[in-house]
Amino acid sequence: MGDEVEMMEENEYLGVHLDNRLEWRYNCEAVYKKGQSRLEGISVLVLFDL
Repeated sequence: MGDEVEMMEENEYLGVHLDNRLEWRYNCEAVYKKGQSRLEGISVLVLFDL
């Protein structure tokens, strides 16, 4: 159709983080950060016995 497609460095599609080289590093880092933030929330609950 003649439209240009924008090249992106990183994108999230269906919960999977992809980079332009289709490597898993970006996805692993995102999952790790998400897990760390949830563990911090749980530890706060345990420390304050809520």
